[in-house]
Amino acid sequence: MENGQKFTYKGIEFIKLDDVEINGKKGALCITSKIWEYLPFDHNWRKDFYNNFKESDIKRVLNTWFLKKLNKKDLLEFEIDLGKYGTDKTYVGLLTVDQYEKYRDLIPNMDFWWWLASPYRSYGGTVYNVYTDGSLDYYYAYNSYGAVPACVFESSILESPSLDGSGLDR
Repeated sequence: MENGQKFTYKGIEFIKLDDVEINGKKGALCITSKIWEYLPFDHNWRKDFYNNFKESDIKRVLNTWFLKKLNKKDLLEFEIDLGKYGTDKTYVGLLTVDQYEKYRDLIPNMDFWWWLASPYRSYGGTVYNVYTDGSLDYYYAYNSYGAVPACVFESSILESPSLDGSGLDR
């Protein structure tokens, strides 16, 4: 499957962004083609540094409610670079600023602002987001913006003969 190609898995449309290798296993970094849900990045604006994806409400929701929609066996756990917070391993995450900029040409504009996993560097309460025109900005983590889940599918899933544009139901 080519980078930028859309496919349907478990009734959810995804976009393949790139081939990746994780611990010797081949996979494909993908995102949903649309906003899945509108969520605060983290609702607890009183705690210090609530813009850390590792400890965020949005990570908990993505790795419970969204992950339930998928087959975890089809995914590879991947690492997200969170800048000043180090790295985090997850099955479902958000793109970082660097990833967004790298794959920008493959990602359609969304109908609402959406979160990235990257904390804004100068203030502990803000997180990067993407505007509807594709430009980057940052805003307070307690606001509800779109969640565009990112995950890494095992390569064999995207090579499946049943994945022909009509969807893959596993």
